[in-house]
Amino acid sequence: MFEEIPKGYFIFPLRIDNKSDNKEKTPKKPGLMGPTKAETALLPPFTGLSLDQIYAPSSQIECENAVGEILAAGISGFDTETKPTFRAGQKNKGPHVVQFSLIDKAFIFQLCHSECAKASSELISSTAILKVGFGLQNDHSQIRDRLGIKLNHVLDLDQVFRKMGYRGQIGVRGAMGVLLKQYIGYHHMSNNRLVNFTIGFECIEGK
Repeated sequence: MFEEIPKGYFIFPLRIDNKSDNKEKTPKKPGLMGPTKAETALLPPFTGLSLDQIYAPSSQIECENAVGEILAAGISGFDTETKPTFRAGQKNKGPHVVQFSLIDKAFIFQLCHSECAKASSELISSTAILKVGFGLQNDHSQIRDRLGIKLNHVLDLDQVFRKMGYRGQIGVRGAMGVLLKQYIGYHHMSNNRLVNFTIGFECIEGK
């Protein structure tokens, strides 16, 4: 004898299935990790550019010659530098310095000079030169706001390494260790930045 079901209650059919609802998920492969500082320190040192291989054009003819040389190369390392802000809510008006690096030299354009801004804009918007760098996401918006142009034909190496399976931003030091099996120390990485700040921000600060 069946027990009477109270009014207002519903009976749902029980599904009988031999297949398990909890399908086994394929575990994700752990992402690759770039070499540590200690690991890269054991590699042969990287020889960077010397100061006499770094040029800061300012005149019209110097900028035109630099643009011609960079375009002729077809590919260039690319980076920007922006004056830091120290107050809350202070608007960042960078970039202030744009750098293009070739195999044997680098060009630093100080955007406070009109000829440099013109030359940089030509190179940045050009599709004839592949601009390669790390962490270039913010450069797109900053360049658009400062120069009113689009950053074209660019290769962000952080994205390349992510596609290779590396997690996060591997950075210059890690990339040097992975690809070139060489060590790039802090003094090498900061050397170009030091030159950028010294030369580029000199006109910003009015020295």
